[in-house]
Amino acid sequence: MSASNATASCDYFMRGQFLGECSGHGTCLPEAPNEYMKTSVGRCECDEGWLAGSDFQSATGMDCFYNEKINNTWYVVNSILWLVSLVYTSIVLRSLHAAHTAKKKKGKTKAPFFQGASNRAMSYAVVFCFFRLADAALRCGTGYTSANNLLVAIVHCIPGFIFWSQLAAVECESFMQIVMGQAKMAGPDGEKMKKDIEGMKKLMKTLIPLAAPAYTMVIVCYFDQNPNHQKYYSLVYYIGHFILSHVLVNRVALPVSRSFLTILDAVPNRDAKTEALYKKVFIFNREVRNAGYFNTLTTLMMICWPFLWNWQGYQLMFAWPSCVPLLNVAAYLVHNTTNKGGGKVSPGSTAVTTASVSSE
Repeated sequence: MSASNATASCDYFMRGQFLGECSGHGTCLPEAPNEYMKTSVGRCECDEGWLAGSDFQSATGMDCFYNEKINNTWYVVNSILWLVSLVYTSIVLRSLHAAHTAKKKKGKTKAPFFQGASNRAMSYAVVFCFFRLADAALRCGTGYTSANNLLVAIVHCIPGFIFWSQLAAVECESFMQIVMGQAKMAGPDGEKMKKDIEGMKKLMKTLIPLAAPAYTMVIVCYFDQNPNHQKYYSLVYYIGHFILSHVLVNRVALPVSRSFLTILDAVPNRDAKTEALYKKVFIFNREVRNAGYFNTLTTLMMICWPFLWNWQGYQLMFAWPSCVPLLNVAAYLVHNTTNKGGGKVSPGSTAVTTASVSSE
């Protein structure tokens, strides 16, 4: 455990006041911690099983906060979660493609497969799950992070950028199209719903580019190993995520799913299919809300870098798997509304048309 030298100080982070030098998992030696902090005296020699660096920063010689066993074990769990999600989203995508092919053969559509918002959303979901699985697999038992391995940094960036710039937006667009196609069912509030949704679309297109600078910071942190710089790069990353999460969840996804529920509430004498659709949308609404709360809380915590910034590896380890339930509920909803009913509701019939869901 920590054994401070009289002439050395390894109290580089605010939390050292509570956990001790080297986070209580190393010995403080009277040496410069790394090449970027040559004037400092105090280098952490970590105990076995504890590491100095994680994503966004190396913190070499400055701390011993990252538990190797937790890293290795949890990324095995991550790999399993993302493998299951990859298999399921691939099944849904294949089902959507088969349904689209059947419609083309019957002459019911001439639209390309990727024109449908739901089709694009599931395509992005498959790619997203593949790269999240690759990211987790690369980290299993290797100690690799985005700060010490360029391949991990790149593989980490790709699914994050896909999620925030494409997948989340297209999924919201899919629900927007359903709501707009049925807004007349909401009575006098229908026109207001349409105007609100048009405003949401413009807001999404304006802020989605924030995903680019946010994820560029991950690559920058690999090439610039100076801890004094890396903490500011991570601030850009988390501030960008905070804005994206707030807009896509609180300003777009939640209002749209609530509007969908309002429309379904207005349907008299709902049949079994419509009732099942209502329950799926309700679950989607709940998972979006929970994911939004979690992401907003964790990004705000990580922005408080004086205490937490070099614990961000733990945040990334646990944060992305939190979207697995939301992703799979959305896939389930898309699959069932497209192929088994659910979607366009009218007073005389609660049957669903695929067109209202997939926009073909």
